[in-house]
Amino acid sequence: MTGTCSTAHVVEPGDTLWAIAEKLRGVALEWKTIFAANVAKLEEVARAHGFASSDDGHWIFPETVLVIP
Repeated sequence: MTGTCSTAHVVEPGDTLWAIAEKLRGVALEWKTIFAANVAKLEEVARAHGFASSDDGHWIFPETVLVIP
């Protein structure tokens, strides 16, 4: 049986999806994978902070818990 393993990451001040991907997945370009796994949450949090959207993950906010696939 094959499964997927994921972990959680709490966004800290100054974090970017690029940096999180590089740190936790070893490849910065994997930010798109992290964005795709968390798009609904990122959009919700961005709207709660007064933004129309997260601008494809450009706007992420501290204390947001992200799933890292």
